Amino acid sequence: MPIIERMIVHDLNLGGNEPEFSEKLINLTELIDTDDESVLEDYITEDYVEQINVSESLDGLEFFKEHIKNNRTQGFTKQCKFLNNPANHVRNTITTLYPLIEENAFDDHFDEQFILQSKIITGHLHTSMKGKSRSDGAVFIFVYTLQEQRYLGILKMDPNLGIQVNENLTLTVRKKMLPSVKEKLHKSAFIKFSERFDDDLKTDLFILDRQQTRDEPAKYFMLDFLIAREKANADNLTPELLKNIKNEICLYIDTDDKKSSFVSRLTKRFSSNEEFNLEQHILPLLEGLLPNDFPIEQSLKAIKDKTLVKYPDAVFSFIPNPEKVKDLEFKNEDKSITIKISNNISEELYTHQVDEQENIIFTFKKELNVKPMI
Repeated sequence: MPIIERMIVHDLNLGGNEPEFSEKLINLTELIDTDDESVLEDYITEDYVEQINVSESLDGLEFFKEHIKNNRTQGFTKQCKFLNNPANHVRNTITTLYPLIEENAFDDHFDEQFILQSKIITGHLHTSMKGKSRSDGAVFIFVYTLQEQRYLGILKMDPNLGIQVNENLTLTVRKKMLPSVKEKLHKSAFIKFSERFDDDLKTDLFILDRQQTRDEPAKYFMLDFLIAREKANADNLTPELLKNIKNEICLYIDTDDKKSSFVSRLTKRFSSNEEFNLEQHILPLLEGLLPNDFPIEQSLKAIKDKTLVKYPDAVFSFIPNPEKVKDLEFKNEDKSITIKISNNISEELYTHQVDEQENIIFTFKKELNVKPMI
């Protein structure tokens, strides 16, 4: 479990001109689960232990530890990379605090810098959200250690209305209850303290950025606040490059029949579990479909440029993930008719042709045993 070493909370206050800032750190000793002696050793000095009633179990730290663990392991949490932007306040915070972290200097000077940097970060998030989202809430910023590596954590929490049952069985309404550990948060970031962020072989930034409502802009937390992008990998590069190749190449193919043939060839190539090299393997897929004066270099550049906008660290020679390749589909406009053909089916077992009247004719070999579903 993570060990939390410093923490502060600020109120975003989206209805105001700026956040409501806290001027002091959260007293972690008030949150410690005192049944856990190992945690006590990390946070409480000998002078302070006598002031703690060790018979009481305070679950505040455990609450935040569970949120850290849950958000770090969510399927929606992405491995990301900071963009090289001088105005990147979060990255600049890491740069400012890193020397102090390396010296293990958790002293008054570190606390002053941490509080100052947390205000800058929260102010930037306020600016990023203003006019774009109505999802107000609290921002928790903290330093924690996990597996001997220190991180800066940012959790945006949206307070809920809660009802507390008191010991005398009366009820108390709590208007700003933090979400329970069973609830999934929508915005969080976990950043390794590192001297450099230009090493593409390691990941120092993990981001959770889910839309809370349909009218909320997509990815403002990642794109505008953290000024970061998801790192390219086979899972995200497969559908992105497949889409960009189809959109670009099909501009130059003159018939729907030929377009379908190209898309079928391309999806099968991406489903083959073999390495795909854009410049080496695209031309064989176009044989017999394009004129000789097709501007291949121009199209390759357009495909790369489009892909690099979303994934700046994308590579164009990799092994695509077949699970991310959609099956070949044919649909009419109102989607009342759908024909789906698996990428695993050999082209020798079926054909689809467009006749002079633009009718599409499918032919399936007998061995496929195609029958109407009853």
